[in-house]
Amino acid sequence: MSVLGYLQKRASDAVLSGTEKDSVNKSIATLQARLNLYFTSTVSQHFRFGSSTRDTILPRFMDEKSDIDYMVVFSEVGYNPQTYLAGC
Repeated sequence: MSVLGYLQKRASDAVLSGTEKDSVNKSIATLQARLNLYFTSTVSQHFRFGSSTRDTILPRFMDEKSDIDYMVVFSEVGYNPQTYLAGC
């Protein structure tokens, strides 16, 4: 195998498969639905950010600590995340 062939294969392997993308999207959709259901009036916004939105996320077999970054912004001032967890 040539150096170019090797590098092209490594680059191709570093892209999430369709199955992995579908799994991530399903999990995000579930998270969004549950946030909208349980925190209707207390969450001002929530969104995905980071490598998954830039399509630079690595598959788990290449980086076992690969994750999805997701931000939840609560509209109420003075509370911390544990406050919401304790109330559920």
